[in-house]
Amino acid sequence: MTLQEKNEEISALHFDSSEGRGSSVQNGNNGIGNGIVNGNGNGNGTTREVPEDALHRDFFESIPLFATLFGITFSYLAVFAAPLLVSVGLPVLEQTFGTTPDSVFIPASNTIGQCVALFVVGRLSDSFGRRWFVVFGNILSMIGYMVAARAYNTSVNIGGSFLFGLGAGVQLLTIMFALELVPFNRRYLTYAYILSAWGPILAIAAGIVFTFVATAEDSWRWIAYFAFITSFVSLVFTLVLYHPQPISDTHPAAKREVATKTDWIGTVVWTGSTVSFLLGIYLGGQRYRE
Repeated sequence: MTLQEKNEEISALHFDSSEGRGSSVQNGNNGIGNGIVNGNGNGNGTTREVPEDALHRDFFESIPLFATLFGITFSYLAVFAAPLLVSVGLPVLEQTFGTTPDSVFIPASNTIGQCVALFVVGRLSDSFGRRWFVVFGNILSMIGYMVAARAYNTSVNIGGSFLFGLGAGVQLLTIMFALELVPFNRRYLTYAYILSAWGPILAIAAGIVFTFVATAEDSWRWIAYFAFITSFVSLVFTLVLYHPQPISDTHPAAKREVATKTDWIGTVVWTGSTVSFLLGIYLGGQRYRE
């Protein structure tokens, strides 16, 4: 059963398909139980009893849903783990490439890439759909991680960091996309489920870096390999299981309107201004601070 079919099955527990011009949900507080009341808009209708724990049980037994959330969790993990691991492992990078003022741009370029992507992707994914933006974000991150992993100098590493920063800007939004898949009263559990997966990794990030350096032949390069693997796992689960409702089902003209009404020139100007501003902060605070 696909995720879309499972969601339709869950929705069927909320709304009865009986004829009528309106429906409302009646929550029983008198010890009798919960029921769904379907009426014709005049107060007349019949009540269909739903087991008290039906929605709760059906939500937690949805294997496609949890598999999708599992994949999104890996995407969210890569967003926070990679920059943190790189920051902790920066002294090791300097031992490989030598000490240079440009080293500060390895983590900084990641932040700049995220700022650019976050501004653009959120609005466009509202209109063009979530799925392929998530897929593209994972692919772009994987390319960036591989470039950084195989870098032979600081400049190449900065370029790789900027690329996976662009992808991370998309991956950072995946937790919001994940919450859209579940009912409102289950979103706090979904958020806790995702955080419980990557929280411990962040807590032991320093230990992971030191382990890579002490045991791996390529030492710091495994930091990027680790992030590459997490993004790849997320990509596989997203391609197979993540099928949110297409925006064209509810807003047929949305894509055309966005393509014609979006201020693309303003977007380019804003992006360039943001990058210049952030670069000025980093340059003024590091290279030219004396």
